[in-house]
Amino acid sequence: MPRHVNLIVLVSSMIVFGSMSTAFASSLGFTKITYPGVLASSVTAFNNHDQVIGQYSGYVADVHGFFYSSGKFSNIEYPKASWTVPIAINNHGQVVGLYRYAESNFNSFLYSSGVFRSIDFPGATRTLVSDINNNGDIIGTHVDGSNKWHGFVMHSTGRHQIIEYPGAVATNPTHINNRGDIVGYYVDNSNIYHGFFMSSTGSFHTIDFPLAQISIPDGINDHGQIIGHYRYDASGSLSHCFLYSKGTFKSIQFSDDNGSDCTGINNHGQIVGNFYKGNVGHGVLYSSGKLTVFDIPNSSSTYLDAINNKGHILGRYDDGGFLATKVNEDKQDKNNQGE
Repeated sequence: MPRHVNLIVLVSSMIVFGSMSTAFASSLGFTKITYPGVLASSVTAFNNHDQVIGQYSGYVADVHGFFYSSGKFSNIEYPKASWTVPIAINNHGQVVGLYRYAESNFNSFLYSSGVFRSIDFPGATRTLVSDINNNGDIIGTHVDGSNKWHGFVMHSTGRHQIIEYPGAVATNPTHINNRGDIVGYYVDNSNIYHGFFMSSTGSFHTIDFPLAQISIPDGINDHGQIIGHYRYDASGSLSHCFLYSKGTFKSIQFSDDNGSDCTGINNHGQIVGNFYKGNVGHGVLYSSGKLTVFDIPNSSSTYLDAINNKGHILGRYDDGGFLATKVNEDKQDKNNQGE
């Protein structure tokens, strides 16, 4: 049985940036990723080999998945489904995502070596995946016959495990690292959202930013560093990014912003995210205590979604997705690619 351990916050600090270095550096390799001949497309995730997954739509209500690598697109379409939405990809090119037929509910799939497999947690009425690690372990949520939401991990060994934060009304795992550590959020009896960490051995820890009413983790690397967002007002919409590392919370805020979020962290501790000024989004890279703003020239908004262990960045702008390469690549540990 999992142990429930309350997390003790040792230090909490705040980083507020008033002036920031601004760059869409000319030294970066920039690849536009837009599925050809469609109405709209968007990137979702990528791995350490710069293999990208995403989705596109045409002039009908259907949504289709795609895989992009070395300049070539291929389709990811669950058989006979009207919607296929890739969610996550590991370094072996295994993809998990959601599909549905016509107006039915979403269900989940694993796509591996060109073969689809439906993912159905035993006894569940619905199964929704959220992530897969390099070991092939898959996490997500499932709905039981009483319409209650539970977390789960389906291990590559075939073992199925329910993830239930003690006393929670609902539990939603969102990310898993290659050690098998899991982060996500749970809902208590007062309908308040709390973050949690579950170690590979099953120990639970609460991840609540100090004095915040809502805390939700948005990623974890293989060293256990956690990113997420928090709100002081549960009923409000203003969120800010946090980093939790070695017992310490850091709030990453930007002067006079209208909120921020962290969307990805790699094994070198580099973080990507976004901050907002009015209705305009700006991508940001946080590395070694320094912040760099990434704005695509002539684009109304830029959003960064993920960073891999090479320091390459996946993001979106007006015309679709992009891959930015050579971000501090000369400083990366070439032997630590998260394989």
